Amino acid sequence: MRRRPPDRFPHAVEEQLASRLQRRARAVRSLILDQLRAIQRKARADSVFGGASLGPRIRLAVVQAKPVTPASLTSTGKAVDTAVARGVGADLGESTAGVEPNKGAVQDWARETATRIAEAEAAQVDTALAAADEAANAGEDPVKAAASALDSAETRAALLARDAVGNLTAAVAMACARQMGSERFVWRTRRDERVRDRHQELEGTEWRWDAPPEDEGLPGTPPHCRCWGQALPPGK
Repeated sequence: MRRRPPDRFPHAVEEQLASRLQRRARAVRSLILDQLRAIQRKARADSVFGGASLGPRIRLAVVQAKPVTPASLTSTGKAVDTAVARGVGADLGESTAGVEPNKGAVQDWARETATRIAEAEAAQVDTALAAADEAANAGEDPVKAAASALDSAETRAALLARDAVGNLTAAVAMACARQMGSERFVWRTRRDERVRDRHQELEGTEWRWDAPPEDEGLPGTPPHCRCWGQALPPGK
């Protein structure tokens, strides 16, 4: 029986980031609903709800309420860099003492991830306002409708965390492996019932770091992917 290789995907870091983004999603949800309740109270006096027209005000309130910044994500990026470098070293049976930290990749990732989080929060506002206005036009409770529309925000936050960590994991794994002379990797999955069919097909196949499967890219980069690349020693 073939022994399963150690899993090099930094799941602990992903879980920490997911927990943080879920807390943020809850805070944004509460802020949006508080704003809508204020609008609803005014609407009762004016007989007009008009939630969508106040969208810019609500978006501004969300942006100003302790947003997730690139600087605040740097420590998470460094944790991924450290964990993945250690894993690549274990795959190759070598020390990573001479491997340079991937500072540029971490900084780029932090900026891109902060942008994605801001975009997700803007989408939360749009979703809530659309649901609220539709409900108000139908004579229903707009705040209750908005709250229901935002029920999946935490799930989406967790998926965003997975995608973010997966993308950085792939970039760092390739950079570290190539610093250590590795040119190829083996595609590895979690080997459980959640692995998608295409990735089951890729399990155990060998690829060049600079030429991964055209339809998937590097392991960890497809949406919601938990796969990782097992570095192969130089010359293999």
